[in-house]
Amino acid sequence: GVVTMQSRLTHPDAVLLHMLRPGEWFGTVPVLLKRDRRITAVARTDVNLLRVPGDELRALLKRHPEWFAELGRDAVYNMDLAMQLAADLLIRDASARCAAVLLRLAGRRWASGPDAGLPSEIPASQSEVAMLCNVSRNTFSRILRYFSSRRFVTVSYRSLTVSDPASLRELADSGSTVGDSTRLRQVLLNFVGNAVKFTEKGEVVVSISVEPEAGAEGVHELHFAVKDTGIGIPAERMDRLFQSFSQVDTSTARKYGG
Repeated sequence: GVVTMQSRLTHPDAVLLHMLRPGEWFGTVPVLLKRDRRITAVARTDVNLLRVPGDELRALLKRHPEWFAELGRDAVYNMDLAMQLAADLLIRDASARCAAVLLRLAGRRWASGPDAGLPSEIPASQSEVAMLCNVSRNTFSRILRYFSSRRFVTVSYRSLTVSDPASLRELADSGSTVGDSTRLRQVLLNFVGNAVKFTEKGEVVVSISVEPEAGAEGVHELHFAVKDTGIGIPAERMDRLFQSFSQVDTSTARKYGG
């Protein structure tokens, strides 16, 4: 089934953040950081949800500390999803931006393999999708009519179906940000993975800022930062940070491997 993620922090008229499909798990923040849940899930189709109270889950993790690795992977996935959302909304062309958001909501934005070209339904109204695309309802209706005439999408009552993911993907990529998304994802996954690994308590924060590029009108740069409250690196060993095959702690009795 499909659930929508809603946040208490957003404007009352802007509560639909994303849609999760089978195999996508949420709820890592309350467990890892011991904070109140900020995002709730609302079913849009018939779904099976497993709810485990936080205290019980933390007790299970004490008995099985190796499960923290799975939670770390889920946290990295959520970070990756946030990166995709930010990148989509930075697309300047409205049609390309709508194409990217439709693909993401349908689970086809970065899909690979046999499912990448299959149709996928989005159980949301046109007003909700227009809000997620950061365009007016009139603009989205005009773009949707064009997509429908080209058979990129099929419009139904309170739902849209991405019928031709490949064509929408080509349109979305034509207006996307410039850069090596694969390398960026790889580097951030490594940074976040290390942050989770070396942080026993406290928090891991991934932030994204946007700054105009000097001398290039209308062009902006994305700056990514990973901050944690882990063990850190001593000042006298900072020179090893970017050396190949080098570790800060090379002792055989070190607590953390890798």
